[in-house]
Amino acid sequence: MHVCLALSLPRQALPLLDNDIYCLPADPTRGIDERLLCADHELSCGYITTTSGITDKITVAEIQEYYLLGAFVYIGVRNYERARLFLEMVLSVPTTNSAVNPYMVEAYKKLQILGLLAQGNPFPSSHLMDQASAKVIQSLSKPYDALVEAFKNRDLQKFHAEIDVADKVWEKDGNLGIVTEAAEALRRFRVIDLASTYAALPVDRVATHLSLSPQATLQLLNNMITLGHVQASISSSDGASILRFQAQQKHVADATEEAVAAQVKKIEALSAFVKEADRRLALTKEYMDYVRRNKKTDGGAASFEDPMEMSWDAPPGGDVDEDIMAG
Repeated sequence: MHVCLALSLPRQALPLLDNDIYCLPADPTRGIDERLLCADHELSCGYITTTSGITDKITVAEIQEYYLLGAFVYIGVRNYERARLFLEMVLSVPTTNSAVNPYMVEAYKKLQILGLLAQGNPFPSSHLMDQASAKVIQSLSKPYDALVEAFKNRDLQKFHAEIDVADKVWEKDGNLGIVTEAAEALRRFRVIDLASTYAALPVDRVATHLSLSPQATLQLLNNMITLGHVQASISSSDGASILRFQAQQKHVADATEEAVAAQVKKIEALSAFVKEADRRLALTKEYMDYVRRNKKTDGGAASFEDPMEMSWDAPPGGDVDEDIMAG
């Protein structure tokens, strides 16, 4: 990813990033023999472990760096939803005593601006993020919070003033490009907001609203219509250009068969890894100690069985007692 970003070729990293990571190399469970590498493993977590020799030990910082660089790639290709997921992965890493590191601070700053680009408002705080850590990060990101507040209020003058007053901050953080895009997005969302109040407006009035020239406004509106940011048309009346908003139609992309099939496939893959994680957890000494402490009745050896494995279905047809006796 370093090379792709350095060469400004973010799409070259997508074949790697588009594959979700469901687990990381883990230490073998004490007292439990690992399956041989030559065995038929259904999941990669069965043979990619810290002792298999296939991978080096992975640190938390390396995990955070992977997701942070991945977010940069997705921002570069305008996949904001995926970028949001990667940034939230960086922020949700557990820390000791609510400590924060530079990866988390950078992810928070990027996430603040990303919400403005994607939906015109900052993304809500993830419930996975430690609240004490969040307060520390926010104290280190005050220029970004001020920028977000101006954007939320759709205050063009204040937004550009905040950009100018902290220009060295954006450059130092490497966020000047995304902040500049946010300034362009603010004008787009001011136009989108007009659609909830007006059915039609002269382009000259829109230009005044956006603090742009009529020519620049006309170009902006045409681009927005072409890219689908707003459903509208531009017509001429008595020599004046009129922006006419159309009835907004909601498009649900996930309603397509391809999207549904892709989601089902992801859920099936996730389910398999969840089952494997549960199996590994059930083999640990800590889990057995937990079961002992929380056992309400003395069920003997049966109390340590997996409840999912204890259930069974009656054979189809015939009497159950007869089938048992026949066995």
